[in-house]
Amino acid sequence: MQFSKMMTLALGIALLAPARADGQAARRAVGHRALVNGMRMYYEVSGQGDPLIVLHGAYMNIPTMGAIIPKLAFPALVRKLIALEKEPMAWEQDVRALKTPVLLIAGDADVVTLEHAVAMFRLLGGGIMGDMGKPLPASRLAILPATSHTAVIMQPDLLYAFIEPFLKGVTPKGMFQ
Repeated sequence: MQFSKMMTLALGIALLAPARADGQAARRAVGHRALVNGMRMYYEVSGQGDPLIVLHGAYMNIPTMGAIIPKLAFPALVRKLIALEKEPMAWEQDVRALKTPVLLIAGDADVVTLEHAVAMFRLLGGGIMGDMGKPLPASRLAILPATSHTAVIMQPDLLYAFIEPFLKGVTPKGMFQ
């Protein structure tokens, strides 16, 4: 079995394959070791069929991956995700009908395009001129600068600065208020 150099930093690898209909792996995980760039790497193989490689992060290991491994090995999840990607995102009526305030947060380099984020915000009543004496809508839009999709959650202080006032219903005052 060959592994790329990128995998040398990983401490454990779980190879997954489709599970049975009841969500359980077709067979128990079997542990193996492979020599990768001079390191003995431990990995496990679960199920059968085409492999899915799951690399854990930082100080995690295969047991800390917990219940996600059998879920990722159930082929119904894969079928649902593939079907979802092919569905049109025709959410306009549902979004417009929302009565609860919504805080949309996206990065300026996010997978969600800026145009889509703004369109959703407008459906929620946002995007109006705020200094004309009318109350601002309860929904809000925050675009984080120099931020990709996965980097949004990596900025907890910045996120908190947007989330806390939103949850408290605090709106910054304008010059004319």
